[in-house]
Amino acid sequence: MIEAIHQDKLKAMYLFGEEISLVDSNANYVNEGLSRLEFFVVQDIFFSDTCRFADVVLPASVLKNRMAHKAYHCQVLRAALSV
Repeated sequence: MIEAIHQDKLKAMYLFGEEISLVDSNANYVNEGLSRLEFFVVQDIFFSDTCRFADVVLPASVLKNRMAHKAYHCQVLRAALSV
């Protein structure tokens, strides 16, 4: 993805739950690429270094909340199917 940004093939990106500059061995190259994006959305439970480059930062839920959310939707679905 970062290579595509540097080649002007990728203009926007949505990143979920990853500190992308720590994953790559060349953090400067990654950070330069992120700063070149025209639109960048990050969704994470923490405000990471990657969030500094984002145009929009969205909150993410932790697993416990996701499981509760999923259980609620399963209950709603069961109720709808039983009607």
